[in-house]
Amino acid sequence: VLDGQVAVVTGGSRGIGQAISLSAAKAGAHVYVNYISRAGAAEEVVEKIKSAGGSAEVLGFNVAKSEEVDEAFKKIKSQKGRVDIL
Repeated sequence: VLDGQVAVVTGGSRGIGQAISLSAAKAGAHVYVNYISRAGAAEEVVEKIKSAGGSAEVLGFNVAKSEEVDEAFKKIKSQKGRVDIL
């Protein structure tokens, strides 16, 4: 359903964000799992996704700081060319 799409999940390391990260990856999206202070938890989510055959990576930035958001999305665009799901 989401094959080839690029998703950024803010707060993707726990709770609803984690569930969305796992679901998007299961549906075929490449998922950027965002976190602010829980890098270890975000890495665990990425490992779960990869173990299940999905594609994901950790990307830490604070969504309340526009300069961090700008840098993160520049990185994503340089790597994947676009963002389809936020």
